[in-house]
Amino acid sequence: MKSDRIKNWPKAERPRERLLAEGTDKLTDAELLAIILRVGQGTFKEGIRGQNASDFARTILKEFKNLRGIDRAKETSPGLPQRT
Repeated sequence: MKSDRIKNWPKAERPRERLLAEGTDKLTDAELLAIILRVGQGTFKEGIRGQNASDFARTILKEFKNLRGIDRAKETSPGLPQRT
């Protein structure tokens, strides 16, 4: 698991660049979720506790098993930021 910022990864390994180059079928659920979360832009920065977008996406998927499980998530789920 990579722990540094995604912008420091080789371009060929970054989720967004892979999406553009290879399409959605080649990305993992964690990579797709990382793109949706846009953590690198600060969307969920308070909730990730030092994780990059891909690590945070894996944390969420570990709890909910897959993307379909996320729609049943409660706002109080561990690892998810609280709405203010």
